[in-house]
Amino acid sequence: MTSLVVSSSLVSTGPSRCHQPRVWDLSYSNVERSGLKRRIHRSVKVHVDAGEELFEPSPSPSYAIPGPDVDLQGKDPRQSWNASSLAFLGDSVFELYARRRCFLPPKSAAKYRDAVIQLVRAEAQAVACGKLSESGMLTEEEADVLRWGKNAPGTLPKRLERAVYRDATGLEALVGWLFASGRHERLNEIMQSLEML
Repeated sequence: MTSLVVSSSLVSTGPSRCHQPRVWDLSYSNVERSGLKRRIHRSVKVHVDAGEELFEPSPSPSYAIPGPDVDLQGKDPRQSWNASSLAFLGDSVFELYARRRCFLPPKSAAKYRDAVIQLVRAEAQAVACGKLSESGMLTEEEADVLRWGKNAPGTLPKRLERAVYRDATGLEALVGWLFASGRHERLNEIMQSLEML
């Protein structure tokens, strides 16, 4: 159980001060924002004593990229979202892999940014898409999602050729689909083949 312990010297309850520490359970609390309830899964222990605060985050069970907290009710993400939506998610997931890859050795923030940009640019993603298509490692279903993503509608940036943009969007849709459907091991295999792990 996660708790918040506040020293009696800091808590006032009415006209007199309490003499026992107060404890609040903060684990899995619901937060309502913009009409949506979100569940907080990260627990934190906070001890406050004589003005000193100590935050102890709970240890992460692993370094794997977590899946979305979405109940798809047994549906395939393709039935719930269009290709552009999955590409939107896939873009974020792909960038997370790129940031994790560039994290070591330590660098300045500007060098981190430059290294990540080189990996997540549409041109680099299009090359990765071609590499995946030619490798033969994609299943029929994954190849179908890749084709579906390539045909997603979207606004073409002026600096890109249409083929490059479509290939990049196809890769992002595939990554988003794997992530949303909870196929994290398969996603890691594909990202490893693209040297993103």
